[in-house]
Amino acid sequence: MSELGQPYREYKDTTSLQEVVLTHFKKEANMLTLKDHVSGTVEFQYYRAGNLMYKTSTGLEFPVPINDTNDATFPRTEKGLLFMRWIFRRD
Repeated sequence: MSELGQPYREYKDTTSLQEVVLTHFKKEANMLTLKDHVSGTVEFQYYRAGNLMYKTSTGLEFPVPINDTNDATFPRTEKGLLFMRWIFRRD
C-alpha cells in the first residue's frame, strides 16, 4: 500500500507515482490550477493605482493594468477565460 491508501500497481500503468502524490497534495491543500480560476466568471472589484482589480469565482483577486487595456471595454462581470492573461501572471 502507498501512503495514499491505494496500491501503487493501480497507478503505474497510466500515471507516475510522483504525479499521483502531487495530485493528492494539491487536493489536500485545496490548491487551484489556472484552469480552475478561468473556468468561472470574474467580477470587477475596484480601481486602484492604475489597476482594475477583478476577482475570480474561486476568490483569486488580480490586477488588470490600465496601460495594458488600450481602448477595451471592461464590464462588471465577464468570462474568466478572457482574463487568463492577467490571472496567469497573478497565479
